[in-house]
Amino acid sequence: ENFASQCKQQANDIIEWDTVNWFKFIKVIEKNNFDFNGKKVLEVGGRHGGLSLYYAMNGAEVLCSDVCSPFPTEKAITLHKKYNVQDKIQYADIDVLDVPERYYGNFDIVTFKSVLGSGFIGDANEPRAVENIKKCLKPKGYVIFAENMVASLLHSFCRKHARKYRWNYHTEESIFSLFNANFSLV
Repeated sequence: ENFASQCKQQANDIIEWDTVNWFKFIKVIEKNNFDFNGKKVLEVGGRHGGLSLYYAMNGAEVLCSDVCSPFPTEKAITLHKKYNVQDKIQYADIDVLDVPERYYGNFDIVTFKSVLGSGFIGDANEPRAVENIKKCLKPKGYVIFAENMVASLLHSFCRKHARKYRWNYHTEESIFSLFNANFSLV
């Protein structure tokens, strides 16, 4: 395999779907020169462990979590072994709406992609999810995430007719509103 092909496969393994758009999330992280080496990271909504893979490949100790059943998925385990980071990743069944206290204050970073708008959380529970994420962070910890946002009228029309389940698409203002109550910098 050539280098470009390897990079494309790695991006697909990390992002999982719509890599062209969602990989911009990783580019923003890398542009900000975060040092993940030795950091403790919690991925919520990890399902197949793509973001966990990214952080582990960059030196973090990761707890990959989700509420899907079974968890961890065989795909997550296989993916982490493929990149030889299985010793840097542990798994837990954690519901972001009901995080056990033993996880409070343990993480330098909490990360997720496409979780808040999920019908599993629901609009009314989003503030509780964000509050629980905050509880998991050490002082001066970070939340690094990407979320589906409101789109153009045409895109919104297509989403409405193509999606089989409910999703809450956020505006920039709604994201700031959710996080401003719990974080000093958004």
